[in-house]
Amino acid sequence: MLYTLKEAAEKLSLSPAAVYDMVKAKVIPHRRVGKKRTTIRFTDEDLQSYIEGCKEDVQEHVQKQDKSRRSAARPVLKHLKL
Repeated sequence: MLYTLKEAAEKLSLSPAAVYDMVKAKVIPHRRVGKKRTTIRFTDEDLQSYIEGCKEDVQEHVQKQDKSRRSAARPVLKHLKL
């Protein structure tokens, strides 16, 4: 099934403008159809691959945060007297 830009935006819970910006930046897979190839359409696979890519980005971000938390030195609190 092919989705319009507006339908894809609704499925992704984004604004149509945000999806259009992602199309321009080639962040989200899409199809251009029509005589002048100006109509933008999305398949289920296009949307699913974008969602999977987002999951991977989040997982990488969380792993980087965990590593930096473990390696961060504890701050020295000289102003506190125990």
